[in-house]
Amino acid sequence: MNELLSHIEKTLAITDYDGALTGYAELYALSPQFFLQRPFKDKNHLTHVRNAANLARLTLYHKIQPFGEVSGRVKAAIEHFVGKTPLQLPSLQRPSYFYVPGLRDNAFYDESEFKDFAEIREQAAPLLKAYAASMEQLGSQNYLDDFGNLPDTPHWRALNQNKWMSTTLIKGGEPLALDDDSLIQIRDVVAKNDLADCPPHAPEMFLSVLKPDAYIPPHFGLSNVKVTAHLPLKVNKYAWLEVKGEKQNWADRDYLIFDDSLQHSAGNPHHEERAVLIFDLWHPDLSEDERSAISALIHAQQQWHKSYGMLANVDRGTY
Repeated sequence: MNELLSHIEKTLAITDYDGALTGYAELYALSPQFFLQRPFKDKNHLTHVRNAANLARLTLYHKIQPFGEVSGRVKAAIEHFVGKTPLQLPSLQRPSYFYVPGLRDNAFYDESEFKDFAEIREQAAPLLKAYAASMEQLGSQNYLDDFGNLPDTPHWRALNQNKWMSTTLIKGGEPLALDDDSLIQIRDVVAKNDLADCPPHAPEMFLSVLKPDAYIPPHFGLSNVKVTAHLPLKVNKYAWLEVKGEKQNWADRDYLIFDDSLQHSAGNPHHEERAVLIFDLWHPDLSEDERSAISALIHAQQQWHKSYGMLANVDRGTY
């Protein structure tokens, strides 16, 4: 380890910051405890930890900053994302990953704002109805199984008892292997929409099934660059979706489209399950160029995260 530290110090001395960051990543793989240990052995130890974190963050900024040239609001989003400027959000909008300022924060949107949505919805409707009628039980797995950081509250614990079931068709932009030809056909039709293409976070497409008396507590999605669409399979007039204090249901509607970066919750206080198909669309305010830039910067951020993300916050609490 001392030899590696010496090598890092030499690369820093000649301002080879990429080489130094590569060295810090190797050191982390060799000894994570070097970065996590508190208290520090000495001032040099502290300096190395701070250097590693600063270089990691600076590298991320350099990788994604060029994508901000597409528009002022994407540039502002990047500045917020890397912590160069403070992020101020409304109390009912708390995206956990990425936020673009200046986009409308409507709770719900009309399908007319999304290219070909109505036509595709009409094509999908009989397929969804037929699939629902052919199945004795909808949803093949507990939706919350994929989430390891659920709030430890009575409502979330109750929901995690197979009260929210799902069948995934697309995850992180990748179509999953399916044995059911009906689901493949549904996916192929619905995927003609302008899906939000920013893996590994979107697009997602899955059947969402709320069992009788299920309740999803208020929560927030990942980003306001996308909105969430629902197409009904099996609905009732008692099941509801609330977004930013505005409540809707599926019983008399062919679809719902809402901004899931806003606080939202759902419930099914009925003796029959509620089932909808959920998928991600781009926020209608984003231009084609902005969408391409956002997809590219998220890809770049993910590549950075795999290589250097573990170093980005090792200096937390040292200033």
